[in-house]
Amino acid sequence: MASDTPRLKMRLQAQITIWTLFMIGCSTVGVAQDRKFWPRDPYRAYELDMYERPKLSMPSSYQVHQEGLKELWLKALDRPDPGLQRMVVDTVAIAHERGVPDLEETTDRMVELLQEPDTRDDLCRAIVQALVNMDARQHAAPIAEFSKQDGSAVTTLVESALARWKSDVFVDAWLKRVREGTAGTVSTSLAIEGLGALQVSEAAESVEQIVANPGQPAKLRMVAARNLGRLRDDDTVNVASAMLTQTSPFPELPALLAIELLSFSDSDAAIDLLTQLLDAERTAVQACALERLYEIDFQLVNQQAEKLVGSSDSNVRRLIAKAMLESKSVDRIEFLANLLDDPVPSLRRLVATGLVELGQMEALQEEVHTQCMRILDEDSWRGCEQACVVLARLDYKPSGGRMVELLKHPRGEVKVASAWGLGQLRLEEHLPDMVEHANEIYQAFKAGELTLAQREYDQQLAHLFSAFGDQNHQGASEILLAYVPRDDTLGNDCRTAACWAIGMLNVENPDAKILKMLSARIRDVSLLPEREETRQMSAISIGRMKGETELPTLREFANPIGSAGRACQWSIEQLTGEPMEELTESSYMSGSYFLMPIKE
Repeated sequence: MASDTPRLKMRLQAQITIWTLFMIGCSTVGVAQDRKFWPRDPYRAYELDMYERPKLSMPSSYQVHQEGLKELWLKALDRPDPGLQRMVVDTVAIAHERGVPDLEETTDRMVELLQEPDTRDDLCRAIVQALVNMDARQHAAPIAEFSKQDGSAVTTLVESALARWKSDVFVDAWLKRVREGTAGTVSTSLAIEGLGALQVSEAAESVEQIVANPGQPAKLRMVAARNLGRLRDDDTVNVASAMLTQTSPFPELPALLAIELLSFSDSDAAIDLLTQLLDAERTAVQACALERLYEIDFQLVNQQAEKLVGSSDSNVRRLIAKAMLESKSVDRIEFLANLLDDPVPSLRRLVATGLVELGQMEALQEEVHTQCMRILDEDSWRGCEQACVVLARLDYKPSGGRMVELLKHPRGEVKVASAWGLGQLRLEEHLPDMVEHANEIYQAFKAGELTLAQREYDQQLAHLFSAFGDQNHQGASEILLAYVPRDDTLGNDCRTAACWAIGMLNVENPDAKILKMLSARIRDVSLLPEREETRQMSAISIGRMKGETELPTLREFANPIGSAGRACQWSIEQLTGEPMEELTESSYMSGSYFLMPIKE
């Protein structure tokens, strides 16, 4: 058992290294990055048009900066107090990030401090970090000089900045480091990145030796491979081909090195080699090769669609999808429609957006409709949701019947998408079924069969109610009125939509009972007040209904600050002709700082 321990450690290390190589070598967006694209609440992913009808202008503001900040900070930097100076340096960096202008004098003074022999090291490091963060590339030389003296403490920060700025102040040191080969992985990587950014051809031979040396760390070899193309004028295909003949304990490494070597090559030989790598067993290699091919010409990737569209790797599928969308070809629509059911949320939304664009092209419109209807008629919730989006945005009326059926789908995302889609299609023949479904949900809430824990019903009803108001469906009056009085067990957005829709159904019809219900919503500013959006829509509906009896309430709560107050002003204008209050820009301070002038 003990003899297996080193072997187990090797396997674990190999897995870790393989993942590292993948993240370095392949920058396509994958599942791990989906969270930033995923809506915080998937049931609130669709717009509610009621917030644009009317669109209320709201007060705007602009940022201002207190006068005298720079002058005060310059005085503080002149004080012989390293602790104070360091706090000022950090403050200046924060101020720069907040947009405080004209800080050049402070950076000049910071550089003077950096060059003074008796300045403490910790203060110097703080100055260097601040200058780098402020992108003070005009001071590259003194920053680099301090980095040489200080050693490793700020090396990574400074040398990365010098490469980004394409400053040549470190070229000789970088060349020496790469040629001698005695520095560590991080230091050598920084040198290679800097030389590559500056395209220093004298470093090409040494960098190529690093790429070819199996004894070098994999991460360093990847960095060297990526930059070698910048350092050589001739094609790197031969070097890349040689990499593929190497053996490695990490199966992906030779192929990933070859792909990195071809980062700046678009010759026929390079394309052929990249295409060969699409047959690799490892999908990480396929994804990286596809990404480089896509950079050269999307058609090179589109040609591989039938072969790779079913890949288990979302990075591969994403690149294939992008290429197929860009091809604008009718024979790719079926494959794209299948990707509406992809397990990766951002990928299926990417495809849905692309199909909407393709569906507006006359030559592709019929096929987009056909294939999306095929997906809509299936039961997979992902495909149904995205197909609703595509067909609704394309205003494909025949999809309405299926969307009515999907109102009862077991998955919440489909419930909401189908309700939103029906609102976009505006089909009168489906309104009775939509009302019936809304009534069923209401009865289920009242019976305790549903609660607000099923959040999808709140959004589904909001879209249905919005559709009733938009299409002036009088048959929905009863269900809408059931949601106007305050009942926090029924939902939030749906009650807001009901207050808006009831006004659309009663334009210039000052029904006293309805007006009193709406007015009560505006006046509910108790310790647990009515929702601001619900108060806003109640005020708007009073204005639409010409409810002059509620003018006192509107005047009491009219103000330019909140959306409900602006809605009251809008309704007063509808009833009396009195214009809404003109909005003026207000200013706000950029923030407080460690050291600020005292106001007189």
